[in-house]
Amino acid sequence: MSAEFLETISAAQSLDTAPAKSEALVLLLDDAVSRSSSQDVCALLDAVCAESSPLAVSRDVLAAFAKTVSKRGDNEAKNELLKEAAHHALDAAEGRAVAFEEQLTAVREALADLYQADEAFSDAARVLTAIPLDSGQRMLDPKYKVSINVRIARLFLEDEDSVEAERYLNRASDLIHLTHDAPLLLAYRAAFVQVLDFKRQFLKAALKYHQMSQEPLLNEEGQMQALDAAHKCAILSEAGPARQRLLATLFKDERSAATESYLVLKKVYLDRILGPKEIELFAKTLRVHQLARLADNSTVLERAVVEHNVLAASRVYTAVSGAELGRLLDIDEAQAVKVAAKMVAEGRLDAQIDQVASVVSFRAGDDGALVGWDDRVRAVCEGVNSVLAGVAARDPDGYATLVE
Repeated sequence: MSAEFLETISAAQSLDTAPAKSEALVLLLDDAVSRSSSQDVCALLDAVCAESSPLAVSRDVLAAFAKTVSKRGDNEAKNELLKEAAHHALDAAEGRAVAFEEQLTAVREALADLYQADEAFSDAARVLTAIPLDSGQRMLDPKYKVSINVRIARLFLEDEDSVEAERYLNRASDLIHLTHDAPLLLAYRAAFVQVLDFKRQFLKAALKYHQMSQEPLLNEEGQMQALDAAHKCAILSEAGPARQRLLATLFKDERSAATESYLVLKKVYLDRILGPKEIELFAKTLRVHQLARLADNSTVLERAVVEHNVLAASRVYTAVSGAELGRLLDIDEAQAVKVAAKMVAEGRLDAQIDQVASVVSFRAGDDGALVGWDDRVRAVCEGVNSVLAGVAARDPDGYATLVE
């Protein structure tokens, strides 16, 4: 930092009118940035943020600086200079942050863009978290508040920090009903379903992903990605009637055959036992959290596969020894019986276990819950038919109009 540059700053601040001061200081700022002089940029920002600087002038220069930061280029050295200068401006203006709230918000958004472009997602998110959305100094549109919180959540999700992401999504949830912006609502839903995925609520996540795969705002690639994510979450969810109904929906979706997880989905839906090679290939397509270790040191995938293979075995065997079941599941006998017992206790497997003989006997119609569901659907349909028959008998013309 040269004494000559400091004198130039003082000369600019000595001009007669505020617009003249602003214009001169902005030109100095542009000059310092073009020369990649970090010291000169920071010196000018210190002068602008000082208590002695007129408020209108400081705001003009900080607004111009925010625009400069937003102009990311291919010069990495210059981009690093802008990051450093942006942090310096935020620190220098801290004492007058309330007066510069709008300008500092613009600086933070531009700085977050720089970090995001460099894939420093958590750094970008932390910069945005400091934006005062409820300070009372400015009347902010609920849509803007939601957009900032959703953006923060999505940035944390890029680094798989679902805890922080959920925290900011909850803040967005308080205001989401006040906005009707379709792309923003879609971004919120996308972040929400990813949080469910990270929390291992795979069945709920699969349902939401499938809904998103039918979202017209998404392009075809985005829809297929959502559908494939739905497949993976459905496969990883706990075996049982609810999962089987979802698998049926996904399998019957004509787009499913084009996804990379279709072959595994097909075997799971058809209750076929999954082999080690198939599991290994499928595991390579999963994200880190979907391969996380559980309390028993097994992975989420291993647990899902073991439970699925138990159900698959129930379609083949009427009874099976614990040793044979363990061989089929590629685990030891005691663990195999324990898994089956847990599924029976949770109502996800219709079977009896003779612990003395170590034999698992499967009852015919392990789809009891599914059959019950079908019976209820059939009863409703029959009821509707009865009503329609009554209408036809009493008012044939009205019935004809109704059917049309």
